[in-house]
Amino acid sequence: MLEDMRQKVVEAPNGRAAFDLLVSGGDVAVRLILLDLRMPVMNGWDFLDRLGKHPRLSDIPVVVASAVAALAEPHPSVVGWLQAPYAPAQLRELVQLHVPG
Repeated sequence: MLEDMRQKVVEAPNGRAAFDLLVSGGDVAVRLILLDLRMPVMNGWDFLDRLGKHPRLSDIPVVVASAVAALAEPHPSVVGWLQAPYAPAQLRELVQLHVPG
């Protein structure tokens, strides 16, 4: 669906690999992170914690898509929450809102 919206999608097999990909930078300009809280190796909570402490990455907006109930305390990086199962239109709306052009 995101590719149909002309968004480049980069996937990672687990939270640690995703964080390492972001830190290494490379030629990928990440404009939005779609995050599940239940991931192997590094869960979403730890991912959010590390993301928030990294000076270059802390401004990347995050949409949490998870069956887990919403955060007890708001996290500055989280701009949206999709509780699974969610409608594709909900994700489309958040992407359009937080990823310009």
